[in-house]
Amino acid sequence: SDAFADFLIPRGYAVGFISVGGTGNSGGCFRDGGAIERKQLADAADYMASQTWSNGNVAAIGVSYDGTTANELFVDAPASIKTVVPMEAISDFYRYTFNIGGIIRESTTFFTTYYYPLVGLSPVGLEGGIGPSEPASYVTELQGEPCPEQLAIQQESVTTELTTEKTPFWQERDAIALVEASLDKPRPSMFFVQGYQDANVDPQMADGFLEAVQKTGVPLHVWFGQWVHAYPQSTGTAACEAKAPCRGDFFETFLLAWFDQFLKGRNTGVLDTPMVQTQADDGVWRHEESWPPKTLQTTALFPQADGSLGLAVGSATASYLDAGPNQAEETNTGTQIILPVAAPGAFIEFVSSPLDKPLRLTGLPRFESVMTSDAPRANVVATLMERFPDGTQRYLNFAALSLNHAESLASYD
Repeated sequence: SDAFADFLIPRGYAVGFISVGGTGNSGGCFRDGGAIERKQLADAADYMASQTWSNGNVAAIGVSYDGTTANELFVDAPASIKTVVPMEAISDFYRYTFNIGGIIRESTTFFTTYYYPLVGLSPVGLEGGIGPSEPASYVTELQGEPCPEQLAIQQESVTTELTTEKTPFWQERDAIALVEASLDKPRPSMFFVQGYQDANVDPQMADGFLEAVQKTGVPLHVWFGQWVHAYPQSTGTAACEAKAPCRGDFFETFLLAWFDQFLKGRNTGVLDTPMVQTQADDGVWRHEESWPPKTLQTTALFPQADGSLGLAVGSATASYLDAGPNQAEETNTGTQIILPVAAPGAFIEFVSSPLDKPLRLTGLPRFESVMTSDAPRANVVATLMERFPDGTQRYLNFAALSLNHAESLASYD
């Protein structure tokens, strides 16, 4: 953005803006990620590194899809890219559309269908973007519009919405699997930024991805905080103000030190800081040396026949009719849970005894059970909530799985 240019240029940096292939002033076909898009991004980075005004070291930074391109550059890792800063970024396009367990997300369903007209139509898409800056490129851009690849992507999107299979199209856009498959490949450092209140590119994008990045051994720094789908300095939003300042006080200071370390070769001390800085919803920050934290303890609670949660394995059966309305409304400003969500009998509830001491929750919950369904398609969503003495409840997290993908996301049974 212009704000980055205004901040970085006076401090000795050149700032470049890249239109992904088939968007903005770039010609070609917009492919919603994939190998060709990653190669185009790498070529653009190498071009900037080769300029006479460049020292050959390039960083990639952005929010949302812009941040996703930083993840794409981390996957292909051209030599010119020395560090990436993905913020609110997609690590797995399939997960962005279907959650981890193969269940369609209402807020991003048909993403690879609707995103093309928003950003790909000439000259800047229906969403507008930064606006056309080079009218001479209009002809090239228009020539790329009726590309057969985009037609195939539209077909793939509609078909997958019906089957929810993680086909080769989606596998080609899974940064987690691609990094895991090439851990020995030299890669740039990463400064990973994610807002806990982001219900667009939500925090599940970090699950598995940060573990894969850590396996590569590259320098990694992580910020988790109480901001939404925005830069962490966006403290003016209601979600941020309600949870405490969103660390805009020194985001740019740390970012400059990070760039100076990896683009200018200065020892700024950023490598001596804790790997992870995370802010809970009480506004308190803490430091961790890894993610998930090494001090993490797993607590197993077992459903009991009387509807309680206990420490001993129970033995009973229960059934319900999944006929309730939507449980959550996802927006860019957070997730609003609407309760009650269903009539009695439309869900099964298990309640623990009152907690006798504070409990900090980290990561995604895991629910294991033996289940059967009398329908050809069935989804299971386990919601973790806190119930207060007055009966009010607070949504904490959820786990979701399509029973048709119990064995594999790549096949539909």
